[in-house]
Amino acid sequence: RRARLEAVGHASDRSVIVADIMSTDPVTIGPAAALTEAATLMAERRVRRLPVISDGVVLGIITLGDLRAISDDAARSGPSVAAQMRTSVLHIAPDCTVEEAASRMLAEKVGALPVIAEGRLVGIITESDIFRCLVDMLGGRCGALQVTVADVAGAREKVGLLMRLPSLRTVRVDAQRNEMLLVFSTPRGLPDARHLLEEMRAFSQLCIVRWRLTEPQEPRL
Repeated sequence: RRARLEAVGHASDRSVIVADIMSTDPVTIGPAAALTEAATLMAERRVRRLPVISDGVVLGIITLGDLRAISDDAARSGPSVAAQMRTSVLHIAPDCTVEEAASRMLAEKVGALPVIAEGRLVGIITESDIFRCLVDMLGGRCGALQVTVADVAGAREKVGLLMRLPSLRTVRVDAQRNEMLLVFSTPRGLPDARHLLEEMRAFSQLCIVRWRLTEPQEPRL
């Protein structure tokens, strides 16, 4: 039973994949461009890295750190992007999971991965994309109800019934505490939370240990 439920990381039909959250129109540069052009492009578009492409094929990548390591005189006089780019490019496929992308970034200590399919650049995924995905999964922007229930006999079957609710975003099992964390999206705040708590309390085998409501955030003007 435990293995079956723990495999359900999200209440949705499938895990979030890279294609769901990547930027599909990444800022790129050609290999013949000057380093000053790369620096200007990064500043204007507020990006820290540029895939270097030719006919849609990734040849390398150049980062803000690479440019900062070059003197201004050398940048003005000198080599093209092709001479300074990193030709060994870490990348990922669009059908990989977001968890895999995050693990790869963490292991390799990089802030982004070009997304490549059939040898061509189709997007880029950054640490900011992953952070936004995490916030959305936990209902941070639309409001969220986090409910911790005791992992006792019969509780998992009841949680399985709750998975029919479209508002249930995430289920996590804490084996050490014998608890399960359920995260629901609550775009209306307290009215949604009240309804969900009442429905959960109707299950006799479901013991609510604690709950926490995060109200929806007002959109920035």
